[in-house]
Amino acid sequence: MAKGIARLGILFSSLLITTGAGAVTVGELLISEVMVNPAAVSDTRGEWFELYNPSADEINLRDIIIGDDGSDRHTIETDLLILPGHFLTLARNGDRALNGGFDADYIYADFTLSNSGDEIVLREGQLEHLRLEYGSGFDVAGQSRELIASPMTATNYGLTLAGLTYGLGDIGTPGAPGSASLAPSAVPLPATAWLFITALLAMLKIAPGASRVIPARSRVIPARPRVIPARSRVIPAQAGILQSLATLGSRFIPRGRTSGAPAA
Repeated sequence: MAKGIARLGILFSSLLITTGAGAVTVGELLISEVMVNPAAVSDTRGEWFELYNPSADEINLRDIIIGDDGSDRHTIETDLLILPGHFLTLARNGDRALNGGFDADYIYADFTLSNSGDEIVLREGQLEHLRLEYGSGFDVAGQSRELIASPMTATNYGLTLAGLTYGLGDIGTPGAPGSASLAPSAVPLPATAWLFITALLAMLKIAPGASRVIPARSRVIPARPRVIPARSRVIPAQAGILQSLATLGSRFIPRGRTSGAPAA
């Protein structure tokens, strides 16, 4: 058992190293949709971009810096959670009457999206989590682009279908699924790790399922005592044989003689 536990420890350590088990980070998010050049309102009011969480855990964007490769910087200084399988819309303006008619989850400042090319970068200190770079031609007036394939490069962002409009008529789906399908992770990492560990435990006969062997073996023990009474029945049988032999032997002793008496 000690060797089995030691092997389990080694294998579990290998699992942590090879799979990178741990807390889900901002790097798991996707920049799912971007409105660079709104048409219904000005850029200063209508720009936005959207994040999607494909993981099985909520992710907090607190202390994340939204910026580019230039001087644009905005730090999220409050808790900002994005739930599993949910979208989060970050925008320059949160007033539906001014921003083109959508609900923003977070309002940023000191960050703009240039129509001729720019970057969306999410950092935490010096650590860069997410990046999208685009050049001229990426923007189309009044129409957003959404992620249609991995990785997050400009060529993998397609124009949102024309029938998907919001508010005052711009094309896009801020905060909601678009024309592209972004499925959540098929098997979240914690579940994968647990399935692997469960298999190891069963293999080493440490898992609860393996303990069912013990009661099965214990059923042999009550069966053994039943042999003992069977053996005890031999004793009366042997006593009967001895008695018969004694009776038979007495027939050869002459009547009137007793054992030990001298002959006349």
